Amino acid sequence: MFGKSQLHDYFKPSDRAEPRALLVSIGVSARAENQATARRLAAIAELFELRRRERGERADWAVDTWAAVGAEVSAALRISLAKAGSYLNYGLAMRRLPGHPRRIHRRRQRDFQG
Repeated sequence: MFGKSQLHDYFKPSDRAEPRALLVSIGVSARAENQATARRLAAIAELFELRRRERGERADWAVDTWAAVGAEVSAALRISLAKAGSYLNYGLAMRRLPGHPRRIHRRRQRDFQG
């Protein structure tokens, strides 16, 4: 019943220009998506920081700002408030990464200044 079949034993994909081009396109598209996602998360975190400064809240105690920005993001992206909160978490976490563009820019300025 489950004897060996030529169709299921081994399949060697062809190494032609068309599938290679499709794989390159898949990779380029994935990189573009990742870059767009990073920009969206950075903008969400920046909006949070802007609203926090406007309200005069401290970075470690900004519950009202969190709720307000979550609602703004939720409405703008037409997503749930929980998903917007998740985006806020990711965006703010990205700001704390050593490779964040602002930190890199500051490091470069220090390097140039001596």
